[in-house]
Amino acid sequence: MHTQRFLVAAAAAALVVPALAWSHPPDGADFQADRAAAFAEADANHDGALTAEEFATFEQIMRQHRAARHFQHADADGNGVVTLAELEAMRPPGPPPGRRGYR
Repeated sequence: MHTQRFLVAAAAAALVVPALAWSHPPDGADFQADRAAAFAEADANHDGALTAEEFATFEQIMRQHRAARHFQHADADGNGVVTLAELEAMRPPGPPPGRRGYR
């Protein structure tokens, strides 16, 4: 049973790690603007501080911003959809980080 769980976790990681390597972090100004906008949106009572619930909302908003940036970068031709070819084109050459000998 433990072996099966390990294999499932390893397979999931093998799919996720390369996708994370494809994303390009925003520059400092974009990140600061995203963070400020997400904070303001998540601060439901507008007291300038986040409760645990508001912080969870903040994290979700930041993930959505990151996904939107990643999609925009992946959609090389700007047609509103991402093809497998576009995903492959944005993948850096070589093995995913930490995967020496990856084939």
